[in-house]
Amino acid sequence: MTEQIIALAARAGLNPHRQEPYAGSYLVGLDAKSGPDSWCGSITVGAKSGRILRAQLVNPGKGLVRDYKGAVAIRSALKAYIELQKTGEF
Repeated sequence: MTEQIIALAARAGLNPHRQEPYAGSYLVGLDAKSGPDSWCGSITVGAKSGRILRAQLVNPGKGLVRDYKGAVAIRSALKAYIELQKTGEF
């Protein structure tokens, strides 16, 4: 499921990139790279289990910080992000 969620983040235009493991987990950085107000964040993955532990999406321009716990929550958020991009509301 982790691979599918990373692919979903790429489809959402968040340019996922894996960072080096630290303290039993690694981060997958997210950055839309569409200016200073674009969404960014990270997905924390267990280094041994490969399972998504938590995630965070941030929009610095709007002052929004969204925290998610587990794979189901971040997958739902990414799907909603893709849908809202289509309407221009996100």
